[in-house]
Amino acid sequence: MEVNDQLITSSQKKADQFAKMYKEVSKVRHQKLSLADSVELIENINRDRQYVRIVRRVANSECSCPPDSYCASFNKRELDVSLAQLKNTSPGDDQIHNKLLTHLPPSGKMALLALFNRVYKSGQYPAAWRKGTIIPILKAGKDPAFMSSYRSIQLTSCLGKLFEKLVKVRMNYWLESEKLLNPKQSGFRSLKSTEDQVTRITQIIVDGLNDNTGPQRRGKRTVMALIDFSRAFYKVSHMGLLWKIS
Repeated sequence: MEVNDQLITSSQKKADQFAKMYKEVSKVRHQKLSLADSVELIENINRDRQYVRIVRRVANSECSCPPDSYCASFNKRELDVSLAQLKNTSPGDDQIHNKLLTHLPPSGKMALLALFNRVYKSGQYPAAWRKGTIIPILKAGKDPAFMSSYRSIQLTSCLGKLFEKLVKVRMNYWLESEKLLNPKQSGFRSLKSTEDQVTRITQIIVDGLNDNTGPQRRGKRTVMALIDFSRAFYKVSHMGLLWKIS
């Protein structure tokens, strides 16, 4: 492997270089802003802080939701459905495999359900579930000599991922049933795909070409802006993102 025009053959040194790279891309960077942008940023931060205080106050208060709402305790059926959908993936640092979870006896499932409900009600996500092992995977057709040819995957706790699956299913149901998502959003939604967006964009272009209402009686141009955040998971502030979507 080549790093800064130097050949590295030691497995330990390769691991050190990958760790250094992951640390670097995860740094929070502060851009230099103009005076106007700085004033706007400060106003946004103050507004966000006020909103976060409200959110935290509500989150720490007693839940007054009806029994069948999204904040109710998980039930055995929800757990069984999620367990049945588990795949044969590698375990995290705790070495608890999905195979073990899917073969739990009834008493084990009830204990697991009690644990998940305690985490859900307390809002305290176990620190052990946050730990993981990062593994670099060579991208198809890329030169293995360069670090940029690898994508990273993180092996985290299967327990944590199962809990997150339960939360995701319930939140998706709530968002969809309450129609809180933008109808034009296709990503991460059931029964929607890239084809939906391609069809919508194509229709917009065709409508523009057929629009002869302008002074020149000719079709209109359609302009599309696409934004791709490089290594967005590492570089976008997770806390800032949570504030914005709260």
